[in-house]
Amino acid sequence: MLNCILTYPIANAAEREKVDRIYDHSDSLTDAEEEDLEAQAEEYYQETGNNYLIVTTKTLSEYDYKESSSYERNCELYSESFYDTFLSTYNEKYANCVILTVDLSKNRDNRYADISGQNELKVKMDAKRCTLAFEKIKSMLSKGDYHTAFEKYMSIVNR
Repeated sequence: MLNCILTYPIANAAEREKVDRIYDHSDSLTDAEEEDLEAQAEEYYQETGNNYLIVTTKTLSEYDYKESSSYERNCELYSESFYDTFLSTYNEKYANCVILTVDLSKNRDNRYADISGQNELKVKMDAKRCTLAFEKIKSMLSKGDYHTAFEKYMSIVNR
């Protein structure tokens, strides 16, 4: 009797791992919109090895950071704390990130957003490029068209 054993390569754990890249703590997106953005972010990751992350909040309280007296600075600090949490969640495997953080707190007249490059993407996404990217999505964010703004953000920072 002849036995035939077929072997297939098994993808390593990093290739099979589900990575969340959309963190909609403010519930600004429908489930379908969130899934669409996750798929887009995964596609960009597969093409480039870069993570384009989006985090929304109404409270700036989901991650620990030392508050400052500036709401704008708190949004930046929140984003940095989110990044640290993201890295520890995935054992620092996905360090090359651009993060769009949107603070949708209703208790203030002004809302804030922060775009920042992390790790190797700090050079590519310098302050000038982050500002240019934000300027291109600012009107969509102001109108509450978050899904379109987030799609555009990923498209812009992927260039």
